[in-house]
Amino acid sequence: MTITNITVYCDTNSMGDNVTEADADGYRAWLTSELEREFPGADVAVLDEQATNTVQTDADADDYAALERLQYFVEAAWDRCGWEWVQA
Repeated sequence: MTITNITVYCDTNSMGDNVTEADADGYRAWLTSELEREFPGADVAVLDEQATNTVQTDADADDYAALERLQYFVEAAWDRCGWEWVQA
């Protein structure tokens, strides 16, 4: 795996109307730990900001498989998240 830096832009406003700031903070913390576990050695930041590209990364330009794996991982994260910290 050649990914050395992962930045995910995950602002609260893009998460939906019923996601509170606390829920969003929990999701960003969860996603950070999931990315660190899945891509060991990469510097991971999940930010409460907007950007044109949701995921930005530093990797070998030829390692398309790693980049595709990262993109899929981030896209599937929302549905995979258990949201255990959310209080009803």
